[in-house]
Amino acid sequence: MESVWKPYNPHPKKKIVADCVKRTVCAVTGWDYMYVQRMLNRIKNDLIAQGHIEIQSFQSRKVGIELCRRMGWERIGNDDDHECYDEMTGVLFAKSHPTGKYILQMPNHWVACVNGQLWDTYDTSQKGVAWAFVVER
Repeated sequence: MESVWKPYNPHPKKKIVADCVKRTVCAVTGWDYMYVQRMLNRIKNDLIAQGHIEIQSFQSRKVGIELCRRMGWERIGNDDDHECYDEMTGVLFAKSHPTGKYILQMPNHWVACVNGQLWDTYDTSQKGVAWAFVVER
C-alpha cells in the first residue's frame, strides 16, 4: 500500500519543534515560514488585546483558527466545539480528497493535506480527523 505521508519541514534550520500550525499553513499556502510566524504573532496580539488572556503563544490553536477565519477558509466536518475523532483517519481523509489543500485538526495537532498527501514531520495517517479547513478544492 502506498503511503499518503510526505515528509515536510519548512523550519528554516530544519529543527523538529512544536510548530505544527506554522508548518501546516506553510504547506497549504506556500508562504515563507517566518512570514507565517509574524502573521500568527500579530493575530495572537490582536486576540490578547480583545481580552483573550488565556492565549500564551502564537502556536495556540485559537490563533490558527482565527487565521483561517480571517482568510475566509471554510470549515468542514464536526462543527461543534467537541472534537470527535472516531470516524475519519488521516489516510481516509487523504484518499477521499485526492485534490485540493486542507488543514486537518487531529488530536492536539494540525496537519496539511495537499492533493491527497499528508505533509508533516512524521506520519499522522492513522490519527483521527475531527474537522478541516478547506484552503483550495
